[in-house]
Amino acid sequence: MQGFDVRHDVELGYRVRLDLRPTAHHRIVLRFDGVYGFARVWVNGVLAGTHLGGFTRFEFDVTDLVRTDSPNLIAVGVTDQSESVSTASNYAFHPVGGILRPVSVVVLPRTHLAMLHVQTPIEDAGAGNARLELDLQIVGSGAEDGHLAERLQLRLRLTDPDGDEVYLGDAATVTPAPDGSARVVAAVPGARLWSDESPALYELELVVGSARYRQRIGFRDVRVDGHRLVVNDVPVMLRGINRHDIHPRLGRASDGTLEREDLERFRAANINFVRTSHYPPHPALLDAADELGIYVEVENGVCWAGQFGWPATQDDERFAPEYLGPLAEMIERDRNHPSVLIWSIGNESTWGENFRRSFELAVESDPSRPVIMSFAGGPEHVISSHYPAYGEDLGSTGRPVLHDEVVHLPVYQSGDLRRDPGIHADWAASLNDFMVRLYAADGGLGIAIWSGIDEQFALPGGTVGFGPWGILDIWRRRKPEWWAVRSAFSPVQFAFGSIREDGSDLEIPVVNHHSRTGLADFDLVWRRADGSEVRMPLPNVAPASAGAVRLRGALDGIGPLTLRVEGASGRIIDERTLELDDRDAGIDALPATGPAPSWSRDDARITITGRGFSIDIDARTGHLLSAVTGGRVVLSSGWEPWADGLQLEAWCADRVEASTEADDVVIRVDGTAGALAVTTTTRIDSAGIISVDYRLDAAPGALIGRSSELGLAMGLGPEPISTKWIASAPLGIAGDGFLGRSRGSAHREVSADRRAIGEEAPGWNAVASGAIDVSVPDSWSRDFRAGRSTVWNQTVTDASGAGIEYLGDGSQHTRLFPARRVIRPDNPDVSLSGAWEYREVAGGLNQGTVGLVDHRTDDAGATATVRFSGSAIDCLGALGPDLGVVDIELDGVEVASGVDLFSPVDCSGHTLFSAQDLNDGDHELTISVTGRSHRWSAGSAMRLQAFEVFAPRPDVQLAVLAERIYPVSGSFDWVDPAVSKTGADGVHASGSFRIRLLPGIA
Repeated sequence: MQGFDVRHDVELGYRVRLDLRPTAHHRIVLRFDGVYGFARVWVNGVLAGTHLGGFTRFEFDVTDLVRTDSPNLIAVGVTDQSESVSTASNYAFHPVGGILRPVSVVVLPRTHLAMLHVQTPIEDAGAGNARLELDLQIVGSGAEDGHLAERLQLRLRLTDPDGDEVYLGDAATVTPAPDGSARVVAAVPGARLWSDESPALYELELVVGSARYRQRIGFRDVRVDGHRLVVNDVPVMLRGINRHDIHPRLGRASDGTLEREDLERFRAANINFVRTSHYPPHPALLDAADELGIYVEVENGVCWAGQFGWPATQDDERFAPEYLGPLAEMIERDRNHPSVLIWSIGNESTWGENFRRSFELAVESDPSRPVIMSFAGGPEHVISSHYPAYGEDLGSTGRPVLHDEVVHLPVYQSGDLRRDPGIHADWAASLNDFMVRLYAADGGLGIAIWSGIDEQFALPGGTVGFGPWGILDIWRRRKPEWWAVRSAFSPVQFAFGSIREDGSDLEIPVVNHHSRTGLADFDLVWRRADGSEVRMPLPNVAPASAGAVRLRGALDGIGPLTLRVEGASGRIIDERTLELDDRDAGIDALPATGPAPSWSRDDARITITGRGFSIDIDARTGHLLSAVTGGRVVLSSGWEPWADGLQLEAWCADRVEASTEADDVVIRVDGTAGALAVTTTTRIDSAGIISVDYRLDAAPGALIGRSSELGLAMGLGPEPISTKWIASAPLGIAGDGFLGRSRGSAHREVSADRRAIGEEAPGWNAVASGAIDVSVPDSWSRDFRAGRSTVWNQTVTDASGAGIEYLGDGSQHTRLFPARRVIRPDNPDVSLSGAWEYREVAGGLNQGTVGLVDHRTDDAGATATVRFSGSAIDCLGALGPDLGVVDIELDGVEVASGVDLFSPVDCSGHTLFSAQDLNDGDHELTISVTGRSHRWSAGSAMRLQAFEVFAPRPDVQLAVLAERIYPVSGSFDWVDPAVSKTGADGVHASGSFRIRLLPGIA
């Protein structure tokens, strides 16, 4: 119901007319797979029944209510109850209401199978000896009165994964008891057991009278053994993800068409576990999980009871039916799926009487599976852990601990993601670190990342929704984090930090994290520097064991080494690129040249000229003004101090000296940007090679703000459209869609978004959609703008090939971005009315915002007016738990009304409003605080941080960075908080690099 105002506690209706022609030998059942939340169903004006829930199947026998001589009127009344224990309409701004899943008319014979419970205890996992245990209930033919017709028999047939029939002996024919019940037990020796690594499915066929039923089953059992969870007597490691029902056009509603596609993409990323947050899934998901070999934690629709300000329903008897009814329906519907590993009785709630009753119901209904709940607090069999603090022990000495919500994808750092999309790739280090620690933790059962799919929706007015936190976007395109997951979750892990060289050979340690499968079933395909490929089987390393692989001749030649692990089906398990030695691509790649170029100086500039180039430097500031080669300006500015996030004052040069030293012209500059001291030494040789050494320093506490990047910035003019790079990339994750790949190329232009489910071309990195906020930088592709770490070489060129080549020593980082003018609220071009406070951000749930500064007002009627000249502007501020609603005018015309700034988590640097394609000239924009707020907000304030103004064709800027700091979000990340820095920590950064001028093709 995204885009609609779903009114709580108001019944809304559906009506449809159906022609039904039942006979005396059939029953008519009206089946609903999910209606949120309280439903009443009428047939021809007669109430057929009611249901309370939202995501579980319920049905009514309407045989006696239907008409055969005219169409039948089916009416459904649905109420989204404000006190629903699922809080589904209050989750991440996605209002829910109505019929969410398919509705079916089921025609059944009078005598039919009403219940089938399947269990498959394993007696000897090594031999595959199992039992098939069935509990059945037949209705009709007098069973309700205990007088089932004596002649009725039940016939069973079981076929294995190859389609061959399995001998069941006497169990193949069953005579039910007079009340219609039956229990069947059959030995199945040598069964092929079901697991994530071998999802062997059998088909069970049951014939009752004239009706034939089919149920796919898998032979597997699960139990808790101390602090381990074992499947078929083997401990398992769950490498998982959370998944909501998300359809770009249907919202939370599901027609069952995307479930398999989602799981196929998850499986391709080595995911073997899905948590169905925070309600039972569409049945199609479990069908796909059975086939693909994915374990599932199926969760009851109870969320936040007694937590985060939500009602404490956990001990309130009035709400017991909503706890217990859907839970019983969930277990009844899903219990026969081998993929269902764990029952969850609720999400992030406080233990209470209703959860005690839920636990007992789950154990009594299905004692074959363990039960979990978050937050932990009762006798659950598995402990749930959400977002442990960095460095915390991930194991357990008692019950197994499952980290089923953790390592949150970067999303609350919206301002940082706007600045640098490369943060999506930096997240890989967090996940990799978590997995290394998890494998080493006794009692650590597994992980479920938050989250699988972006929670956004495509409405006619554009994409809306709060949570782009998936490894897939709403159109199921792979985001950079997908490649990070594939590598971190790969059951085949190479220890690149322990490589041994033996002549021209490499020996690489390898660890097998499979539970049951040896590595002999996998191939290693490795590509030499010359592009030739070698395919070889991996050594037969046993499950949960280590070995080594030898690559013969791997060191013959210069260049990267690419390794790809493939399964028997050809599926890529993982792919890495190992940069063995990139010094020849970096700062040492340029040989010494001839005598120094000529230079001259006047009051305004220093001019250096040589073979095919000229360079101008401002004699007063020491900053580069231009560099020309081949008749083209390839540098338009340079060596300006870059300290993103810190508040710098205007630049003032203390010394600008020029001299000739040996074969170079040398420019030495000392100066300050407020409390930031900057020293640069620039050397220019006769070929126009520019060598730069720099240093930035500030005393602790001398600067205000949070430090994100430290280095120097240069302008490349408006023409560059493409970039290529070589970087170290410590994790070596490969894939064209991974923003942190060690080698690659990217184009500046954004591709047209096809907005079609499953499309990979263009990929997510090349389109503008998918962000929480839309801003001017989105007009450049993410791949072009992404920060690159530990860069050896990077070229940035226009269509002719003219531009620059950066050459580094592998210690510096780079980032491209559009030039803009930053106007802060204390600038004379900004007028503030009302009471505004200049303050440092406290952070709240998002500790990554600590150190940021902004202007805040709580005054209804307060305004902020900015006067600017340009063709586009982004208004940057914050979303937060106590912020309200604003209106925005541009040049006297209201352009945005009711902009809601509420968020449960602080998101600083957020684009509150973006205006693009304006006439290039003078404009005035006013933001007005209305005093209104979202119903969940604790206030109606506004926080303003900056305005960024852009020209019609902004220059491409290149920042060379000594420090590029991951924006920790505190409660949600698995990142060492010590990496965060503010002005209180001081500044000490330095680096060296070279720039070669590229003339291009005339």
